[in-house]
Amino acid sequence: MAPSKIELIGLSYSPWTEKARWALDHHQLLYRYREHTMIFGMPLLRWRLRRLTGDITVPALIDGTVRPVRRLMDSWEIALHADRIGQSKKLFPESQMKELARWNELSEKGLSAGRALLCARMHDDPEALREALPPYVPKFMRRPLLVVARIGLNYVVREFAVKEKSLSEHEADLGEVIRSLRKSLSKGKTYLLEEFTYADIAMAAMFQFVNPVSEDYRPLGPATRRCFRHEKLSSEIADLLEWRDRIYRQHRQ
Repeated sequence: MAPSKIELIGLSYSPWTEKARWALDHHQLLYRYREHTMIFGMPLLRWRLRRLTGDITVPALIDGTVRPVRRLMDSWEIALHADRIGQSKKLFPESQMKELARWNELSEKGLSAGRALLCARMHDDPEALREALPPYVPKFMRRPLLVVARIGLNYVVREFAVKEKSLSEHEADLGEVIRSLRKSLSKGKTYLLEEFTYADIAMAAMFQFVNPVSEDYRPLGPATRRCFRHEKLSSEIADLLEWRDRIYRQHRQ
């Protein structure tokens, strides 16, 4: 089999990467996945994306099947691109684009808040920080390299302006998003819109920062999984987590 001309670069534990991968997998597109390394992988990422200056992040998609080559750096844009070139049922129905954009904005708001809360929990968990080191770092070197993991965490905090809001404000943002989802699903709806769409992907992925999805879908180290879990919220939104799990079972390959 010839190598794929579509490449996705991301972080396997990232809900943003999950949103992009889900859309690509939904359309059964053949692509190569590459794991990004925080900080140290930035020079290579800039070169691959032809972006020597300016903000840059993952997930990032490079599609060499079209001319000119498409280089995208946003889950929403990657999913839209997958919808344009894929053959499966559309995730972005034209008549629902306004609502899809609204749910994506809510997902992004919840994810930003969840990331901030995760960073606070990881800051006080050396075991989770060691698990965050690249997989090629040998076990005997993980304790001495804990300082490198802290540098990576501080990079995330700084790069994404995590401290622009207090933890209580992030909690409030996440709570607001969850209330919006519960209101929309309050009448026993299976999907947020008329059928399965990117809105369901965006909101299901958001819950990774509340209670991670099963290991069958996204493997995490035990300490990392502990930090991703928001104990108080997890017990309060069991119904929404059940909805998330059902969406995964029915629609995630």
